[in-house]
Amino acid sequence: MKDNNNGNITFYVASAVFIIISVLGLTYMLQNSSSYDERGTFGDMFGFANALFTGLSVVGLIATIFLQRRDLNIQRTELKRQTDSIQIQNFENTFFQMMNILFKVMEEVYFYDKERRLQGRSAISMIHYTISRSAQVLSSQKEKRRINIKQKTFNLTDTEIINILKDNFESNKNQIESYYRTIFNIVQMIDENPFINKRTYINILISQLSRMEIMMLCYYVILPDNTINKELIDKHKMLKDLDIENMIFPNFAKEFKHLQN
Repeated sequence: MKDNNNGNITFYVASAVFIIISVLGLTYMLQNSSSYDERGTFGDMFGFANALFTGLSVVGLIATIFLQRRDLNIQRTELKRQTDSIQIQNFENTFFQMMNILFKVMEEVYFYDKERRLQGRSAISMIHYTISRSAQVLSSQKEKRRINIKQKTFNLTDTEIINILKDNFESNKNQIESYYRTIFNIVQMIDENPFINKRTYINILISQLSRMEIMMLCYYVILPDNTINKELIDKHKMLKDLDIENMIFPNFAKEFKHLQN
């Protein structure tokens, strides 16, 4: 809010008027003197009066400049606050629209399991299951033993695991590509906005993802083609709620800096 300077201005004007009237009064009294010497002395005093008025003018000018500068700073601060508020409001409108789009896209993810057609989170859970099943089959083939569906540790190299993930995500590409692209677009939108508390909106996004979705997000971003998205996810600690104990490949959690503490 702009400060009220009316009281100060009135004081300065009154002081200047008082000084002027005082000098004029002194002039009038000395002019009535019959002594030319006194009048000559008075004339010499005008040099002091001129210097006084010039000094007062300079002081007034400097005071005016400082007052204007302060008012401009206040106006600039207020304008920036209003601009930031508008920017945040515009961002929030876009953010929640994107969140609604994410929910719709997630419901369009589907997976065919024999005669069933699974949708949404059920479809994502089934894709997670197929990844786990692929790892179990390959691990059992390498070890030449019966497949144990409950097996949680696999004798697989990182390269073999990456290939399993690539094959499964590629075979379901049409179902989940838009889903992950929407998530990454939301995170990038948050990352690029300088006017917001990024942590707040990242937490809102994370809170809408199930435990299974967070694990699948982890598997998706460790693929070689997702390096940029992986850095973005790591930067904003998107996997802080990752259920490492129930992961198919828990060793990959070490790929993320925010999970190493």
